[in-house]
Amino acid sequence: MTNLFDGIASVISETLGDTVTITPLAGGAYDVVAIFREEPEYFELEQGGRVPMIRPALSVPADQLTALQVGDVVGPINGKSYRVISSQTAGSPAADGFIDIELEAV
Repeated sequence: MTNLFDGIASVISETLGDTVTITPLAGGAYDVVAIFREEPEYFELEQGGRVPMIRPALSVPADQLTALQVGDVVGPINGKSYRVISSQTAGSPAADGFIDIELEAV
């Protein structure tokens, strides 16, 4: 039985995303079409005020990931390479629902 949401993440990714290379710790590199974001996250200081920290993230349709582990390298994106520090499903019931990947610059 097909899900109403099947295919939506792939369409969004192909429309708004770019091709990036994922290089696993073990195995060969492979390309995916994904959406890259660098969103500021603000932290409150004890002395008052806020400090922004840029948090890079990648959203990839689940059916494009052959394997993903903490430590895998993604990129280059914007001339930089990033290391996977965590990943989680975005909660979609679709077979290709987005996997959100938190990154850190290498």
